[in-house]
Amino acid sequence: MSGLFLSFEGGEAAGKSVQAARLADTLATRGRDVVLTREPGGTPFAERIRDVLLHARDVDLAPEAQALLFSAARAQHTRDVIRPALAEGKIVVADRYFDSTLAYQGYGLGADLDGLRAMTRFAVGALVPQRTFLIDVPVAVTLSRLGARSGTARWDRFHGDDRAPSPGASSWSTATVRRRVWPRTSAARSIRFLASRPSDGWRGAKGERMVAGGDPSAHRQK
Repeated sequence: MSGLFLSFEGGEAAGKSVQAARLADTLATRGRDVVLTREPGGTPFAERIRDVLLHARDVDLAPEAQALLFSAARAQHTRDVIRPALAEGKIVVADRYFDSTLAYQGYGLGADLDGLRAMTRFAVGALVPQRTFLIDVPVAVTLSRLGARSGTARWDRFHGDDRAPSPGASSWSTATVRRRVWPRTSAARSIRFLASRPSDGWRGAKGERMVAGGDPSAHRQK
């Protein structure tokens, strides 16, 4: 494969979708051929699964059931969208990939990590992003953003106790995700993770400052 695979990760309302779209737009203006996609989603089948996973308020899902559904959507998405784009030399920018499953269902909700890793290998093979951008914002900012959405946005399973509790909601807090889940997930994959905090630029998962600028297309999928 000759393309470039980039992913964005982070907690709820961190700004992943906005930053992924901005990067895709910037690369496109520089003449790059870019595919912007998201998880769960990206194919008709995966979008159907997304609706159940995120918005089916009357469906209670165990962490293992969540992981299986995410992986089914990811397998189709990878086969139908990501791999073909990379094979054509395109840059794929993904709003979430398999790190979210390890973070949320694994470190967050207690599903077996070895089982999740095996499931991921079965779903996507050896395909791993070259760079993963982890968006980290203060808990107060996240809560403020979620509160602003509460009157208009659809119920979301993974906003958990940041929104009004209801059947099927995940039992965790934004503080837990930010302080425990994502640091552990990124530390396990520090080579490809870059973490961003407000007004602090991009840093490696071990805290080293990364030089801004440059063309990410210099790092191609092997």
